[in-house]
Amino acid sequence: MRHVPAFFGPIRVPESFLAVDLFYLVSGFVVAHAYGERLQAGGFFKTFVKTRLIRLYPLYILGLAIG
Repeated sequence: MRHVPAFFGPIRVPESFLAVDLFYLVSGFVVAHAYGERLQAGGFFKTFVKTRLIRLYPLYILGLAIG
């Protein structure tokens, strides 16, 4: 509603920015719950970064080639 107000007409939600804050709060709890134990155990950071690079790096190369 905030990004494309022309589609919604007179509907206004002035406090909608609070939904973004709530999203970040909840996602922080989800991430902490999912990765908390592994981070405390140690040695997880290298594995995490390696996995992310293997998954995402081909997409970066493809985007660069298309761009």
